[in-house]
Amino acid sequence: MSRHRLLESSVVVDEMVSVRELHDETWSLIGRVAYDGERVGIVHNGKVAVVLVDVADFEVLESYENERDLIALRAARSSDDGTRLLLHDLSEELGG
Repeated sequence: MSRHRLLESSVVVDEMVSVRELHDETWSLIGRVAYDGERVGIVHNGKVAVVLVDVADFEVLESYENERDLIALRAARSSDDGTRLLLHDLSEELGG
């Protein structure tokens, strides 16, 4: 199976289809993604707008995002000096 690397990004897909092809071949594409693990880029106006991926790939992405969120939370907590600003005070400070 050959994969296509998109020029404008680091996204790698097995196939690129237009929105029209997606409409005409929805169930076929879903089957190929779900059962064959293909990644299908959906092209709109000449650019990939979305990529269909299987659940396993989605779960990996979710895990990665959760890890990044946890790292960001820990960093924010470690740099928190405890100072808080009330909305009322911020509004006054901004002239509102």
